[in-house]
Amino acid sequence: MHTLAEAEQTGERRPLSTTQLVHSVTDSVRHTLRLQRIVGNQAVQRLLTTRPAVLERADAGGCSHVAQRTRVPDPVVQRTIFVRGRRAKSYRLRPNRVDAVHRMIVHNWHQSHLDHDFDSWSTLTDAVRKAARQSAQLPPLFTRANLQFVTVAPGREPTLYFEAAGVSGRLRQQHGSGPYVKQDVVGKVDYFFASEQDLDAFDNAASAAYRDNDVLQPPPGVQLLFAPADGLWHEEVEFNGGLVTNHHASGGTVMLPAGQYDFDDAAIALIYAQIIGRAA
Repeated sequence: MHTLAEAEQTGERRPLSTTQLVHSVTDSVRHTLRLQRIVGNQAVQRLLTTRPAVLERADAGGCSHVAQRTRVPDPVVQRTIFVRGRRAKSYRLRPNRVDAVHRMIVHNWHQSHLDHDFDSWSTLTDAVRKAARQSAQLPPLFTRANLQFVTVAPGREPTLYFEAAGVSGRLRQQHGSGPYVKQDVVGKVDYFFASEQDLDAFDNAASAAYRDNDVLQPPPGVQLLFAPADGLWHEEVEFNGGLVTNHHASGGTVMLPAGQYDFDDAAIALIYAQIIGRAA
């Protein structure tokens, strides 16, 4: 792999791949602080969310924008991308010549108030590609009116589940595979369980049905519930023609959207933007 200096000396203009992107970042907190002092938080936010061309030039100088919490604006924070529990070295994330959207995603995740601990470097690059494919505009599914429940687990921000007119989706904020948006899902059934043991037994049955291209047979003795309630365990199963096409057991327990687990439209829009790396 050519270094930037070598490329400039030879006149080559080789764009970096996403893999190279996440393997190459100088620490730019001091540049962020300088930019923040000069133009202020709101101007920095506008710079990085609405002006990709300007973003690329700003990033070339080492600038990135100010992190925000889900509901309360926050000052610049410690960078928080990890791989297998170890803080990613800044130089391994250095964005040089690469797609401006990929550059923005890495910078914003790196400046997030959330810890993003990826299972591997390849998982990180895959998550960046998935985030880049998402629309910068909030899909109409993700509103407070369509929020059905959230799942919570220790050490992770809630995952939000939505459904409207038979179409469902979810917003996952933290995971070993990275933040993730899933939407436009049809033919899905949500199952709820009073115990983790029932969830595990059902998940094994769903895996067998998926593997064998067979009809899902719930295990004997497992009580299936079809309405969310606080403290229940959850699995979603997608069907096509009565056969399992996908299934996902949630990593935490269910909470109804109330109190600290209630999110208004503005909070949901910000969570979506943070997940896809359009905001920190």
